[in-house]
Amino acid sequence: MSIPKQTIDFIVGRMYIGTSDADVKADIERRCVSAPGWNKYLVKEAVEYAIKSHRKNQALYERVMSGRF
Repeated sequence: MSIPKQTIDFIVGRMYIGTSDADVKADIERRCVSAPGWNKYLVKEAVEYAIKSHRKNQALYERVMSGRF
């Protein structure tokens, strides 16, 4: 079983750009814990991917707002 990267990207993409890593982690953990078949390793992988995706969104926002496309 692998993590649903597309779904995580969608969830993280709808978060405010200033959301803290702790809040991203809490949201993803909350969603994963209730999913059937998820173990702590998959949850950890999902959280790591979500934070990485959130950082990419923050970097994109920074580039756009600074005028450096």
